[in-house]
Amino acid sequence: MREDGFLSGMKDKMGKEDKNNYKLIQPLVISISLCVGLFLGWKISLQEDPSEDLRRRSNQFTKILHIIEEKYADSVDVDKLVEYSIGRMLEKLDPHTAYIPYQKQEYFKSHLEADFQGIGIEFDIINDTLYVISPIHEGPSDKAGIRPGDKIIKVDKRNVASMNLSNEDVYDMLRGKKGTHVRLQVQRRGESRLMTFDIIRDNIPNYSVDASYMINDHVAYLKINRFAKNTYEEFFGHLKKLKTSGMTSLILDLRDNGGGLMKMAVKMADEFLPVGRKIVFTKGKNELYNNTDLSTEGGHFESGALLVLVNENSASASEIVAGALQDNDRAIIVGRRTFGKGLVQLPIDLDDGSELRLTISRYYTPSGRCIQKPYSGTIEDYHLEHVTRNSAAEMLHPDSIPLQDSLAFRTLSGRIVHGGGGIVPDYFVPKDTAEVTNLLIHIWNRDVLRKYCIEYVNENREAFENSSLAAFKTTFVVSDDMFEDLLNRARSEDIKVNKKEFSKSRSYMEVTMKALIARGLYGREAYFEISNQRDAFVLKALSLIEEAEVIAGAHHDL
Repeated sequence: MREDGFLSGMKDKMGKEDKNNYKLIQPLVISISLCVGLFLGWKISLQEDPSEDLRRRSNQFTKILHIIEEKYADSVDVDKLVEYSIGRMLEKLDPHTAYIPYQKQEYFKSHLEADFQGIGIEFDIINDTLYVISPIHEGPSDKAGIRPGDKIIKVDKRNVASMNLSNEDVYDMLRGKKGTHVRLQVQRRGESRLMTFDIIRDNIPNYSVDASYMINDHVAYLKINRFAKNTYEEFFGHLKKLKTSGMTSLILDLRDNGGGLMKMAVKMADEFLPVGRKIVFTKGKNELYNNTDLSTEGGHFESGALLVLVNENSASASEIVAGALQDNDRAIIVGRRTFGKGLVQLPIDLDDGSELRLTISRYYTPSGRCIQKPYSGTIEDYHLEHVTRNSAAEMLHPDSIPLQDSLAFRTLSGRIVHGGGGIVPDYFVPKDTAEVTNLLIHIWNRDVLRKYCIEYVNENREAFENSSLAAFKTTFVVSDDMFEDLLNRARSEDIKVNKKEFSKSRSYMEVTMKALIARGLYGREAYFEISNQRDAFVLKALSLIEEAEVIAGAHHDL
């Protein structure tokens, strides 16, 4: 993880303790939720002249709150009561309309910024221990001497070891205004005492590109993790660099990219399309929010072979890019059906610093497909819909993808594509279960594998000081002794080691261990260079390069 975090799209909810405190009055809270919405609408002046009915209902809600505060049997935090009521009411609208309390604003907005202010580390929380995976190059922690593998024990005077930390806890402790001071005490291998580092926070770049490299002389790989304010500039810089390196075919990886800013997605898609092509359009109840985006002149990669990787966690802006390139017959889409987030939110600032993110329209691909999947039930059901896909075998067989003839559309060349929620790929990649065993699941879930790799790097870093990533890729082998050490650690965690299961999962473990060790030694991009060598999505895309070249040539004639 990075200090900036990742926007999940889930609404802010009360904690478990708060919910218990309000359990007795929860029915009342739910019953007045609609009144909250009316009150909120009046409060933010969405209507300059509220109707008499709206005034009456909002006054009724205010009166009920006053009665609760004055006469309820126990003391009540009215602010939390209102926030909880608003959240419950908004759930009745759609899964993406959300209320963000002012206390959470910085946390939820930070992933869209070009940079953030903090100490500059990538971290992992493993067995309640906060590990430094890597200090960001030339950032405050890097300059102060923080190293990969350091365990952060104290932040200022607060003990953070074995404290059941969440990622949000870490962000709150380590981020802060530029120029402010934080003292870290870390445990480093080989040192008997805690080491103290005084760090001055600074601006930290918030990168959108996880990896960008040449797979071979002509095929490049580029992975985008989000669509933030700096995403297009970052993407464009890497695209130019890859072209200079000889790229004629590109694998664009949008897997697990949850989206972000629509504008960045439109600008990215524009680089692949000739002038005048439709990229995306939006439609809503209010014509003010209807819009169509067209490609402009001078795209930087309009003619080369293009393959886009997607999965069930590719959402929103990722789906705009994939849908635009598929409908314009510009790229081959490889993977599994995307998430299906096609609702457009308008951020509305409220008087107290909180924010309402209100759905105002829907996204549609150039052919007219609505990206948004159906929604019903609870918010949890909606966001965990991939569980339903699993049970319906959609992750394993393309024939299990729910397609409706009434939602068939045609691409620019006349190919049939389907709407109904998400982008259905041109070529399906099933979820790989062949190497999944109980042993692998337990080793992964209990962080045995990751922790082993972090400690291996910490113990052997000096041995790799003069070794390049290229040499590491060709010469480094996960040895039998390393496997035995890993399995002994698993046994110490009360994990039953079954030899047949180990044999079945060994190949996956081997590549993953090598990739994690490479990450610790050479940085994040090295992880993908190693793991992609056996990645089913990437291998499928490589097998389709010739077909993508034909499509790219035909695309120019459309």
